[in-house]
Amino acid sequence: METKIGLVRKILFKEYDQNQFVRLPIQIEEFIAPGHLVRIIDGVVEQIRMEELEVFYEGGGRSPYHPKLMIKVWVYGYCTRVYTTRPLARAIREQLPFMWLAGGQQPNFKTLSEFRGNRMQGMIDLIFKKVLAMLIEEGYVDLADLYVDGSKWEANANRHKIVWAKKTARYKAAVLDRIEGLLDRVRQLQAEEDLRYGQRDLEEVGEGKEVEIVLNSERVGAYLVSLNALIAEASADKVRQKELKKARTALVGEQGKLDKYEQQEQILDGRNSFSRTDVDATAMRMKDERLLPAYNVQHSTNNQFVVNYTIEQNASDSVTLGAHLGKMDERFEGLSVPQQQNLCGDAGYGSEENYDVMEGRNIKAYVKYPLFYQEQSGALVKRKFRRENFPYDEQADEFTCPNNRKLKYIGDRTDKSTTGYKKSWRLYECESCANCTFAAECKKSEEKNRTVRFSPKYEVYKAQAKKLLESDKGLQMRSERSIEVESGFGDLKYNLQHRRFVLRERKKVYIEFGLLAISHNLRKVFCEKSGIWAAYYAQRARKRA
Repeated sequence: METKIGLVRKILFKEYDQNQFVRLPIQIEEFIAPGHLVRIIDGVVEQIRMEELEVFYEGGGRSPYHPKLMIKVWVYGYCTRVYTTRPLARAIREQLPFMWLAGGQQPNFKTLSEFRGNRMQGMIDLIFKKVLAMLIEEGYVDLADLYVDGSKWEANANRHKIVWAKKTARYKAAVLDRIEGLLDRVRQLQAEEDLRYGQRDLEEVGEGKEVEIVLNSERVGAYLVSLNALIAEASADKVRQKELKKARTALVGEQGKLDKYEQQEQILDGRNSFSRTDVDATAMRMKDERLLPAYNVQHSTNNQFVVNYTIEQNASDSVTLGAHLGKMDERFEGLSVPQQQNLCGDAGYGSEENYDVMEGRNIKAYVKYPLFYQEQSGALVKRKFRRENFPYDEQADEFTCPNNRKLKYIGDRTDKSTTGYKKSWRLYECESCANCTFAAECKKSEEKNRTVRFSPKYEVYKAQAKKLLESDKGLQMRSERSIEVESGFGDLKYNLQHRRFVLRERKKVYIEFGLLAISHNLRKVFCEKSGIWAAYYAQRARKRA
C-alpha cells in the first residue's frame, strides 16, 4: 500500500503464473536476432556439401548426430569461451542460440567429446577453408599481403613430468656401460672349455668379425637367449651356473631400462624434451620466463584475419616457416590467390633457408634478417670486431681485420639444418694473430687464429630483403606487421581467455586451434556487419590521420 496526502492507492503488478500453458507453437528462430553471430555460423556451415562430410563416416550402427549440428555448436562454443564438453552440453539444453543451432537435439558431453577429438580431425581443414572462401568472396581478405608470427601456447601437460634429451642420452650411456660390464663378466665365466663354444665368445657378440656391433635392447635380448643356453649347460658346475644366473638377472633389468630410453629417444625424434603427460608437447620458455610443456603456434594473417596456421613442436620460429608455407599452399588451393604475394615477418624468420623457400614460391620476402635492426640503428658499426665490419677485397678474396691483418680464404664447409637444408660457407683465417693488441677482444681462442665465415648466397638474400624493407611498400608492411599479426593472438589469449590447450596430442591440438582461428574470423565478421566496432575504428583512424 502507498499513502500520499491521506489518499490510499492500490499497486497493480503484471500477472505472474509459473504454471500457465503456452498453447501456440513456438519457433526458436524467432528469438534469434537477424544479425546474430549464430546466423553467420549457420550460413557458413550450411555451405559445406554433405558429400564432403559423409566421407568421415563409415555407416551402419546407430544413426549419429548430424555433422553440421555438431560443427555449429562447437564453433559457437569457442566463440563464447565454452571449450569443454560438459558446459557445452548444458548450454545446448539451456541457451536459445545453442538450442536453435542444435535443432532442439541434445547430444551428451561424451558424444561432443568424441566428435571434436576424433571425427573432426579430417573436417577441421574443410571447415577452415569454407570460412576462408567466404572471407575472400565477401572482400574481407585478398591474400596479397601476408604477415606471419608465432606464439607459445601452453599444453595440457604436467610441467613436472618433462623428459630431457640430454638426460636420456646420459642415462642410456650409463646403462650401456653396465651391460658391457655384465657381458665381460659372462666372457670370463666362459673361459673354461665347453663342448658347444670351446674357446669362442658368445655367438651374438660377433667375435672375429670386422663389423662393429652396436648394443641395443634387441641385441641384448639375443644375448639373453645364448646366456640361458649356457646356464642350462653349466648344470654340472653349480658355482659357475649361479654366477651366470646372477648376470642374467642383472642383464634382464638393464635391458628393460635400455628399452625405456630407446623409446624416449624415438619420441624425442630430435627434440630437446617432451612431457610424459602429452608426449607431443615440448618444454618451451614462455614470455613470463616459465619453462612449460607447450606448442609453437604459427599463424598468417591478412587484414587481421587468420588465413593459415600450423602447430609446431620446435620453439624456434626460424625452422617452422617451410612447413607453414607448405600448409598454406594446401589451404589456398582452388581459391582466388594473387599471382604476387608478399610476406612480412620479424627477424626470427630471416634465415637463408627461409629466403630460399620464399623465392621458390615466388613470394616477396619483406622479412628482416637478424642484424637488420642493428644496421638501421648504427649499433652494428660500433661492434668493430664483427665480420660485417671487416673490409673485403673481392679481387684478392680476403678480409682485413681492425689491426690491418689479412684473413685469407682456407676452404668451404657445408652445414645441414634440422630440416635437411644444406648451407655452404666460405671460411677465412687470419694470417697471424700473434702479438695482436686486439686478440682478447677479437677472438675467443687464445691459441688459434681468428676465423670468419660467410655464405655468398645468404648475402645476396639479405641485400634483396634490405632493398624491399627500405622501400615504401616495406615501410608500410613493417609498420602494420605488429598490428596485423599480433591482434589475432591477442584476441584469442586475452578476449577469449584461451592460453592453455584443453586437448592433448598434436593432431588434437591442431583441431582446437582451428576452432579458435575460425571463431576469431567469424567474430570479426560479426563485428564488421553489426557495426559495434565502428566507433572504435573511427577513433583509431582519426589518431592515425
